[in-house]
Amino acid sequence: MSYDIMIIDRHPRFKNSKEFLEWYDGVTQWNDDLDYNDYEHATPHLKDWFLKMKDIVPPLNGKYAPSDDDLGNGRYQEADYTIARDGIYMALAYSDADEVKAIAFDLAEKNNLSYFDISGSGELHNFDGSYFQVSRQQAVYDELEERSQRVFKHRNTITTYVVVPLILFLLVCMLFWDSWGMPVGIADFIILVVFGVWSYKWIERTNQDVLKEYQQQTERQSEEQEAEISPLLADIAWNFREGLFETQEEFMAALIKYNAEVGGDSIVDLLKEKVDCLGTETDFILFDEDSEEAEMYNQPKVHMVADDGRSFTSLEILFKLHKELYPLLENSDSIFFEGIHSYQLMNGPTICRVLLGS
Repeated sequence: MSYDIMIIDRHPRFKNSKEFLEWYDGVTQWNDDLDYNDYEHATPHLKDWFLKMKDIVPPLNGKYAPSDDDLGNGRYQEADYTIARDGIYMALAYSDADEVKAIAFDLAEKNNLSYFDISGSGELHNFDGSYFQVSRQQAVYDELEERSQRVFKHRNTITTYVVVPLILFLLVCMLFWDSWGMPVGIADFIILVVFGVWSYKWIERTNQDVLKEYQQQTERQSEEQEAEISPLLADIAWNFREGLFETQEEFMAALIKYNAEVGGDSIVDLLKEKVDCLGTETDFILFDEDSEEAEMYNQPKVHMVADDGRSFTSLEILFKLHKELYPLLENSDSIFFEGIHSYQLMNGPTICRVLLGS
């Protein structure tokens, strides 16, 4: 189970989610052209960041990876660095996340680099100090906004360079028609007014579809609010292929044993905690929409109701999720629990997305 961040060297700064995700999706299509353990192909600023960071958090692979005897002997657990030309993806241990991500962010600032907190807040911090929340929903909104702005610009261009000159030309002609021996009447003014109104209506129609779509997306965006930025229950480790359990008591014993072996920390109190923010009933989306499992099982959604009718416990949520996921993940690599992202709909129940890692 890892906590993921990304350090980025890209100028000028990212303006919005759409622009960033277009870059991010391209970079993370890891291919065979690069050795992603080799920092030499990275930009100078990224090289400098990596050479300082690897002395604090050693890499699992590559030139600076520790020997088998030294593995796990440092202050922080080793991290997996995936090094592209203009970005370094870093998967670090959840237990080290709070301290290490602060160190990584500080080094990024000193090296004029951008920082993307993937597993945490989801914020992108540009090298110039600006920042924004990254989301695919926001990227759709950004695209619609850009389209509407292009239509407005197009309309204003037509108005400025076509319609207004034509109206002025006709008006001048009408003013001089008498001197040219041509009579000027009420019909001429009516024609001019009709032409002006028709031109304005025609220009307005060029952007109606985009404006309508833009408004609909804005309304949808206002209806859905993210309830929790950081994943819920992310401090509890679990493997959904650990077997089936008849009772919560058996499952709790397995959870405690598993976490003691993985991190050495006791989670007894965490399992008993009430998750009040989810209310008394919740829909859980089991797979990310881009995952292979979502394609295979058509994104199964599970509706859960709290046993006591008041609120869920951490143990209850994990137990019920395990019963649903165990038979579905037999041939999957994404079997490790990494927390839950919850979303509160204004006119509906809470929706939770289960985060799975490999």
